[in-house]
Amino acid sequence: MRALLTSFLIAILLLPAAANAQNITSWWHSRDLSYQVQYQLDNDATLKQYNVNIAAVNYAQIILLVGEVPKAELKDRAATIAAQVSGVKTVYNQLVISSPISAATKTKDTWITTQVKSVLLVTSGVPSANIKVVTENGIVYLMGILTRVQGDAAAKAASQASGVQKIVKIFEYTN
Repeated sequence: MRALLTSFLIAILLLPAAANAQNITSWWHSRDLSYQVQYQLDNDATLKQYNVNIAAVNYAQIILLVGEVPKAELKDRAATIAAQVSGVKTVYNQLVISSPISAATKTKDTWITTQVKSVLLVTSGVPSANIKVVTENGIVYLMGILTRVQGDAAAKAASQASGVQKIVKIFEYTN
């Protein structure tokens, strides 16, 4: 049973990459840009002085920053650092000024993300392979390249998952 659950979770996580060969290349570059931004944030001397929790997520060269920082200046600094990384088109800075969330909240967020991905997978008219789902403190961020109709349908479906506090759409629209 445990092996089946692990296989299912891995399949859901890799689904965006496995959709087609073009997506595999896109997925690889996306991971690389995320790592580059995260590396710069993790190694910034100023940010290191504080108790920050920052995650950089990339989809199509659009960086989403989520997490918690203790001061507004650090939120701004993180966005500036991310924007300076080669290849970044846009930065959506969704960092909040607060203490880092607990491990229990992180676990709950992982469960919410799994539920949202599952709902999107079975929702008609929603190309789930083109949507990245990120959850931070109950807020679900949807990233992707879709039509407006698809984006609205994805947001509506995602909002039905248990524990979702809010949906934030970060889509590039094709129409």
